[in-house]
Amino acid sequence: MYRQPPLLLCAAIAWSFILLLAGCSAGREEAGLGPQTPDVLVGGLLQPETLGSGWVGSALSGDTPWPWAQDDCPAYRATDYRAQQHRPNSFQRSYTNDADGLEASHLVESYEPGWASVAIEDAKRVMANCETYDAFGGRISFKILPVADVCDESLLVYGEIRRGNALTSSAYLASIRCGEQVSTLNVPAQAVTDAGVGGLLDRMAAQMR
Repeated sequence: MYRQPPLLLCAAIAWSFILLLAGCSAGREEAGLGPQTPDVLVGGLLQPETLGSGWVGSALSGDTPWPWAQDDCPAYRATDYRAQQHRPNSFQRSYTNDADGLEASHLVESYEPGWASVAIEDAKRVMANCETYDAFGGRISFKILPVADVCDESLLVYGEIRRGNALTSSAYLASIRCGEQVSTLNVPAQAVTDAGVGGLLDRMAAQMR
């Protein structure tokens, strides 16, 4: 049975994870917006119109899987990445573009004290250990891209699947850490330009304030 590739790297992909703002953790905590408050996490999710015209949001889902898991990568073992066991709350919104059928997703997670920064490091190690591997009838590859830190930390990744010499799908995957919250956006590469990535990061960070 065919299974959808990880991180929405398939014909129906998701939007990108992108970030560029500063200092959004201290003010949030001083205002009493604790990192494990569900309504605060839901409030950090982007509205569909933020992604551009034609995007429609789906119902929210909670207790979502860790977004950087690569279960089909031979080098991936979930027990090697401990932070995902310390995320008590997570909420995700999915998006569909009515015009072209593209799909995106945005996930906001809270971590136990000290574990959000570990989660970013874990994500980087997954991308390094599973930089290239074969699955779903093709070759999956990831590349960490340079990006300015937003809030406390940022991570931007370009991922793609190729079958033979043909590029079948590609996406930007991005996370920002603000205190003990991590916001991750998954966007198909054809839905955002390189220049537009920074703008989305700004909006993600502003939404988490």
